[in-house]
Amino acid sequence: MSKKIITIGLIICLICLNLILLATLCTRQKELQQYSSNLEIMEDSLRHHILRFDNLLSNYLIMTEFQSMKIDRDLILYNTDGQIQELGKLVCQGPKLIFKYSKLNCDVCVDEQIILLKEFTEIIGSENVIIISDYDNPRELTQFVRMNQLDNEVLNLHDQEIIPFDKSLPYNFILSRHLTLQQLFIPLSGSRYLTKNYFNLILRSYFND
Repeated sequence: MSKKIITIGLIICLICLNLILLATLCTRQKELQQYSSNLEIMEDSLRHHILRFDNLLSNYLIMTEFQSMKIDRDLILYNTDGQIQELGKLVCQGPKLIFKYSKLNCDVCVDEQIILLKEFTEIIGSENVIIISDYDNPRELTQFVRMNQLDNEVLNLHDQEIIPFDKSLPYNFILSRHLTLQQLFIPLSGSRYLTKNYFNLILRSYFND
């Protein structure tokens, strides 16, 4: 009888040990899964930041290359009525902030910049801001103006270019009577603070009368 009790006791102990071991393994497995999940999140975040840094560096190199570049005086612009607007006449009343984008650019990126631009326009006045795009016809340009409720002048380049990357990236610059790309700036999508800092610089340098 004593041996039987001892045997049963050992079996119970082994079962308890196995249950404890199983519970420990389950806990460790969950911890490993959580660790693996956290590691994947960290890797994704790191890749995201590396990509943004690469984009920022690429934008900086482009801005450096084309800063102060002369703009073709014969560049033909069209207003929403399809009438020709001379480039030189745009700056007869002083420098203008230009936002240039292409219909091929990311819609979300352009929408983000338009929102920020409208906020800044309220500060410096709609007469000091011009938007330039490359729509195929005046109807598309008019539709863009109406959808975004824009008060400033919006002009069309059609298939012309100001600088070689016109179709690739939206950008801002100051247009003066010298017709050069001054304070060229390429915004980074999702980084509103960069655009706002640029606008603050523009405000202090050109429109802080």
